[in-house]
Amino acid sequence: MKIKAFLWMLLWCVMSIGAMSLAKFLPGHVNNFTVSGVRYFISMVILLAIQKPKKSSFKTSHLGLMMVRGVVSFFATLCTYYAYRHLPLTLATSIGFTGPLLTAFLGVIFLKEKISPTQIIGFIVCYIGILLATKPFGTQGGGIMWPVIIELIANLLASCSILLAKHLSKSHDSLQILTLSTLMCSVCFLVCLPFVYTPVSGHDLVILIGIAGCATLSSYAYIHALQFERASFVSLFEYLRYPLSFILGWYLFCERFDQQQVIGTLLIMISVYMCVHRKK
Repeated sequence: MKIKAFLWMLLWCVMSIGAMSLAKFLPGHVNNFTVSGVRYFISMVILLAIQKPKKSSFKTSHLGLMMVRGVVSFFATLCTYYAYRHLPLTLATSIGFTGPLLTAFLGVIFLKEKISPTQIIGFIVCYIGILLATKPFGTQGGGIMWPVIIELIANLLASCSILLAKHLSKSHDSLQILTLSTLMCSVCFLVCLPFVYTPVSGHDLVILIGIAGCATLSSYAYIHALQFERASFVSLFEYLRYPLSFILGWYLFCERFDQQQVIGTLLIMISVYMCVHRKK
């Protein structure tokens, strides 16, 4: 079961970084409400086309939780796109690693999950790697940047969304959770539409469709992974995003890296290996 969860999370990593990388190609006049809203609206169309759902697909005995998860997911996505569009890809990804820690601790508090000693050591090794790779006290500037604060808020909201999905996965399948949550997010966008929407060109629309496709597949992969393992275990594999963002940041956006960042990335990968092969 661990291997299946790992493979689904690997797919999530690739699609998640793909969506965020595409968002950086959008022009500045396309605001983040538009990016988030169009992403969910197109995702809803994709899901309806693939799933061809019946009326029963939209029925749930946990409507309140589905609505809460939809709203939380929408604002988590909004904050995340803001951060990734205003920060270097590698730095934004590294800040995102506060998410697994929040998910793991919230999982212990609310879902009564357990964290093994090996996983705790893996966390420590990983955060040492993050500190080496990102050099937070080095060249990032003197003050705290607003995009950093907003991404931390996004991570907290995303952790809450993950735990809600884990709870809902006990009585709903992955596609149903994703469809209903996407529907709720689309409703949030439609409510805000008259106040925040900005026109997009044909080229921008192609990018938004790419973002929606990657984001839809990544969301499905994460929710499906939760059906195989605990939230505290699954969330650890979010660390695989850093090596990928490391490569794409250098190749697509000419982001530079040094020996210290390479060592930090290796430590992150070692920590993931430790968590995969932990003893029960």
